[in-house]
Amino acid sequence: MRKTSILFLKLSILFVSVPLILLASYGLYSLMLNPVNPAYTWMLYPIIAGVYLSLIPLLWIFFHLYKLLGLVEEKSGSETKNRVLRKLRKGSLFFGGLYLLTEPFVFQAAQEDDAPGLILFFMIPVFFALVFSALLTLFLDKEDAAGQNRF
Repeated sequence: MRKTSILFLKLSILFVSVPLILLASYGLYSLMLNPVNPAYTWMLYPIIAGVYLSLIPLLWIFFHLYKLLGLVEEKSGSETKNRVLRKLRKGSLFFGGLYLLTEPFVFQAAQEDDAPGLILFFMIPVFFALVFSALLTLFLDKEDAAGQNRF
């Protein structure tokens, strides 16, 4: 049962990351064919750049999640798992930070378009990154406590 669950999680990571890469590639291709209105380039291109730059830590997180699933499957030492959990936490904070850096441009675009929901929409990844980081911190504290009890 455990091996099938891990296999399912590994496949789900692959089935999320591959369409994400394909969608991002199509988006860049479409953006090159149809550039945005020159009057709005100062606020839209930083948002687009932030979203595309956030794909790097997201794919990095997916890679380390896949690696962590392999470590769980092998039942390896907690030191290696702690390292991977720390990398995941840093990656999630970096991912949320990139979305947070694009917020001023999103605010300007929302004001220009009279769409206040756009600001909340761009805060969702920041919220999920903070929740994911908090969960990883709990796992790290649990692993550290379990490691101290052994000795």
